Amino acid sequence: MKVSIVLIILLLINYSDENTPPLGTSSVAFVFDVTGSMHDDLLQVIEGATHIYNATLRREYSIYDYILIPFADPDVGPVLKTRDSNRFQRGLQDLIVQGGGDCPEMTITAIKLALEQSLPNSFIYVFTDARSKDYILGDIVLKLIQEKQSQVVFVMTGDCGDQTHIGYQIFHKIAATSSGQVFTLHKQQVSEILNFVQYTIQTRKVNLLVIDNIKRNKQNYTLAVDSKLLEFTISVSGANPQVILIDPSKKTLNPRDWFTRLLRLKEVYILNVKHPMIGQWQIQVTSSSAHSIRITGLSRLIFRHGFSSNPVTDLIRTRRQPMQGSLTYLILEINNKDDIRNAEQIELIDLFGNVLVNETIQESPFIPSFYSTIEKFQPPIHNSFFYIRLTGIDSGGHRFQRLSSTALASYVPLKPVVNIDINSIKIRSNNPAKIQCHIQSQLAYQVQWLRNGQLLSTSNYSADITTVEYLIDQPREINDEGSYICNVTSASGFDIGEIKVDVLAAPPLIQIVPSKSLFALINSSVSIDCRVQNTENYNLKWKQDLSPSILVELSKDRTKIYENGTLEIKNIQKSDDGSVFVCIVNNEGGETQERIIIYVQEIPYVYVYPQTIIYSYQWNITLTCVGMTGIPRPLLVWRRQNNLNPIEQSAKVRSHNGILNIMMATKEDEGSYECIGSNTAGVDIKTAQLIYAETPIVSTNHSHVLISPGDDIDLICTVTGEMFPDVQWYKDDELVTRYRTNINGYLEIRNALLEEDSGNYTCFVQNTVGSSSVSIRVDVGVKPTINISNEQIQVQIDEQIQLICEVYGSPKPQIIWYYNHTEHLYDNDNKTEILLRNIQQYHTGIYTCFASNLFGNASANFNLSVTMIPRFTFESDRYLNGIILKPLILSCNHIGLPKPTVTWFKDNEILIFEHDRMSMDSTSSLNINSLKPTDRGSYICQISNQFGQAKQQYQVDVYEPPSLLNNSNEIELDVNASMSILLSCPVTGYPQPTIEWFRQNNSMNYNQDTNMYLHSNGSLEIRKVEITHQDQYHCIAANPAGTTTHYIQLNVNIPPWIIGGEEETMVQALLNKSITLVCPTTGTPKPTIQWFKNDEQLETYDDNNHYILTNIKQADEGIYRCIATNKAGRTQRLFNISVYSKKYIILI
Repeated sequence: MKVSIVLIILLLINYSDENTPPLGTSSVAFVFDVTGSMHDDLLQVIEGATHIYNATLRREYSIYDYILIPFADPDVGPVLKTRDSNRFQRGLQDLIVQGGGDCPEMTITAIKLALEQSLPNSFIYVFTDARSKDYILGDIVLKLIQEKQSQVVFVMTGDCGDQTHIGYQIFHKIAATSSGQVFTLHKQQVSEILNFVQYTIQTRKVNLLVIDNIKRNKQNYTLAVDSKLLEFTISVSGANPQVILIDPSKKTLNPRDWFTRLLRLKEVYILNVKHPMIGQWQIQVTSSSAHSIRITGLSRLIFRHGFSSNPVTDLIRTRRQPMQGSLTYLILEINNKDDIRNAEQIELIDLFGNVLVNETIQESPFIPSFYSTIEKFQPPIHNSFFYIRLTGIDSGGHRFQRLSSTALASYVPLKPVVNIDINSIKIRSNNPAKIQCHIQSQLAYQVQWLRNGQLLSTSNYSADITTVEYLIDQPREINDEGSYICNVTSASGFDIGEIKVDVLAAPPLIQIVPSKSLFALINSSVSIDCRVQNTENYNLKWKQDLSPSILVELSKDRTKIYENGTLEIKNIQKSDDGSVFVCIVNNEGGETQERIIIYVQEIPYVYVYPQTIIYSYQWNITLTCVGMTGIPRPLLVWRRQNNLNPIEQSAKVRSHNGILNIMMATKEDEGSYECIGSNTAGVDIKTAQLIYAETPIVSTNHSHVLISPGDDIDLICTVTGEMFPDVQWYKDDELVTRYRTNINGYLEIRNALLEEDSGNYTCFVQNTVGSSSVSIRVDVGVKPTINISNEQIQVQIDEQIQLICEVYGSPKPQIIWYYNHTEHLYDNDNKTEILLRNIQQYHTGIYTCFASNLFGNASANFNLSVTMIPRFTFESDRYLNGIILKPLILSCNHIGLPKPTVTWFKDNEILIFEHDRMSMDSTSSLNINSLKPTDRGSYICQISNQFGQAKQQYQVDVYEPPSLLNNSNEIELDVNASMSILLSCPVTGYPQPTIEWFRQNNSMNYNQDTNMYLHSNGSLEIRKVEITHQDQYHCIAANPAGTTTHYIQLNVNIPPWIIGGEEETMVQALLNKSITLVCPTTGTPKPTIQWFKNDEQLETYDDNNHYILTNIKQADEGIYRCIATNKAGRTQRLFNISVYSKKYIILI
């Protein structure tokens, strides 16, 4: 017995929900034969699995899980399915290969299990050395491949000796259908095919060509390479395969330069072309046996498809396979519409490359990425597998071609299946009812409904309708009872469903008398009849409804049910209001309920408040009437007494819910008002009284009175609206008792006092409807006066001054200070003195003290002036350094009052301005343009006014930047090795520049190098020059005024030297032969070489280090010299050549 193993490895992805694989992930499965002969194969697979796993990590979408399925005969499994790559590796290592004997194995069962366990678009690799025993399951596996779109590859290291057997041929059919291949190898070659497996697991792999050739021949194929195709791989499985590639430029490719051989075995040839030239390729494939060809590519331009009998714009509404014998559309969706310009046609191609169907396609007007065949077409016959080839033009204008991921085949539709939810139902008489049957059909179908064998209706439906109904309208026991048949027929067959229908009697009809609602007075009793119609056999009972879902038994204390079904309710209470009583009648047809609601009534009682209101002109009046009792709630209405009609609503009078509002009432509104409360049980009336009165009005002609101390005055107020007013006077909210009020209500003030009699006086009058008052202000006092000590005030800057204003008057005057007659100095006034601190120039001006009270005002002015001794505003640097020909500013910023005069001195002499170079700006600072050495010296800025003077001194120095004496920034020096040299840096400047040397922009540390010495004038001496000193040097001279750089290129020369040049070389040359004279030289710069014979210069070519004598003659004897020369000297080498006719060995 033999065993095979198929392993599927699924790419791992980190995902939040481990039970739901992320979109785009796949599985990889290994199906492995574990019979004893597979031991070597297993060892190679264990080693190769690690490399395959590492390759999956580079995918755009990871492998989700790994599957390992061992098989033998008759055992298959157990299945190992894991997301842990280490666990998968251990599973391989734990396999035990043993047994064997009969060759065929349960290979197809294991492949079927792998397809069922793996995700769609997965990779399945079968390792075995035997044909299949269970090939009868082949059709099931082919169907699964079409559903899962997974690829199956066979690695065969044996075939049981008969490749024509159906158990072996099924492998080729599975591989051809899934775009896989059958690789026939020697056992030691398994590891090599595993290396290819790493390469094939690519996320963006697309099929370009899939052909199985049953003959040994040479065949030419064309391949359209588009701009979206990054690479393509050609795989040929057969005896002695050969592949020749011709690119679009008609050039035959050399494998060493233009493509990569991924695998080259006797039975397998796999090659890869990266970044192929865009255009039409020619591919010639040769094999000495039947062989299979697979061409795949790496591209994001892919398509999905579906078949439909109607045009659609959603692949969900299509089938992956066409239906046998049914015309169909082919719908395609391009994954990225921007990758193409147009898709033109589709072809259905069989496994041998023959075109079965060719149809033009068109773009959907609604969804740009969708295409459809223009017409319906007849798909290939059942069991004829085919690939879909899509061709068109990509976004760059180049032709493209793509194949479906797996092969497809038309399927034969099944006959319809009918399912019934309930086989027997009961329906009520006269109540419409529907019966249903559920249909599963792949084709359009017809439904016939029959009752007791009699046809009722016939209807046609499309395949997407899965439930049909029949309506039994107004069913009757005699006519509509019986057996109902749902007969479903399509082109593929028929099925029926049966439903037994039983029609029940109609439920009873009942009537509540007197009605469905009843009104009852408190403490009364009521009777309710429940009359039953259309049935004789029934049960009747009464219940109380507490809620829509709760019915309770009646209380026997207050209710009684008579034999005829009448219900009596005794002693009605308020709590019975809204109670619902239910009459319930049952028969075989069901139950009927009728409800009656009890509404409890009570005679109303109303209450009015206030019952009496005394009001005045334009008051707003509110009368409130409340229904204290009454069921239902009484209606409240207001009317004038002796008036039968309610009060009419208006903008002035409003009545709502018992509240009467009278707006802006007048005397005409005086009288009695009645509130009437009424409901269906009775009426109640209550009365309110309105009485009109006027409020007194008080006025005065003088609201403010001014008097002097000792004067007499009468305060007068006039009262209207009251015949005999009671007038009271208040001063500052206290009743006046100091003076008397006369008969007219006037207040008599005599011999007024300054403080006691000043204040606010109020005249107050009151009656039953209101009060009125008026205020009079009385002030007793004198006009303000002001006294100041000095009008003209002078103060030194930064000092302080106090301005005092002595003010007299009664009442106490209000004081305001002004600056220059306009500016108000303080927000909070009433200050008799102000203090000005830190006096500045802006304080100069007129300060005014203004005093006022009720009797007048007065003012006084202070004229303030500010003085200041001259001074400088800031301290400047006393030592200034300028650069020759540059400007320099000597600051003289100052202040002083009055404004000081300014004088400049140089070296204690008044400065004479050179008007083209010297000037003073607005701050009196001295500006010197284009400095000269003569500008060095001592400068003084002197400021003065009548209060004093100040001086500021500067010491000025003028710097000159470094400059080269020879005006040459860069020179080149040559020196022989071992000599000394002085690198000079000739510069001038003030102050004397400092000099620093650099080599290749790196600072030189010559203090630690005894071979170098820096002279006081800045020159750098190299005492013994070596070849390593050859470089670029530069010195930087710097002082505060600037820098300059001097560059020196130092070239070190080494005299020429010829290896072995000090000795004369004896050379013996054979007649008619050739010799070469060699003159190897060194030196810097590279020496030039000249050749001489007996002091006559010889002509040389290309390499002067060698001189070649050909076809030697006797005349070529003599002394030859090579002379090497360069800047550092010259040297030579001598060759003494003798010519012999005898043959012998020449040593040089």
